[in-house]
Parts: sequence; C-alpha cells; structure tokens
Amino acid sequence: MKVLVKKTSKTTQGNKALKTMVVACVLATSRQSNRIASHRKRITKRQGKMKGRIASAHLLLTIAYNILKTGEPSHI
Repeated sequence: MKVLVKKTSKTTQGNKALKTMVVACVLATSRQSNRIASHRKRITKRQGKMKGRIASAHLLLTIAYNILKTGEPSHI
C-alpha cells in the first residue's frame, strides 16, 4: 500500500483581490467536467483542499495568460 504524503510549499505574496477572484472562478467549475475541475479534484485527493484550489487557480491564470499572449483560443 502506497502512503501519500502532502508536499510542502509556500505561495508568494501577490494580488489578494486577483487570488480571491481566480479561486472563486475555480470553485465555480467544481460541478462541471472540464480540465480545471478535474485538475482540482486530482490535486485535492493528494494534497488537500487549499492546495487543490491554489494549484487550479494557477492553471487558470496560466491558460488566461497564454490566451492573451498568443491571441489564440484555448483548447480546454
């Protein structure tokens, strides 16, 4: 039987309003079946609720940044 251990990490200080908004967007996708929701569920199983939320918020921001940078629509 494999024992799962939570990974330790610290988030840097950033824009609290942006973080709040993006985490709210991540939570809004929780009942959908898309890439962000499945990512959050997968991380949450291994590392806990808060890390799952923040990791999915980071994924969402990365997707948004790449859309703005390239001008191409996302293929989620």
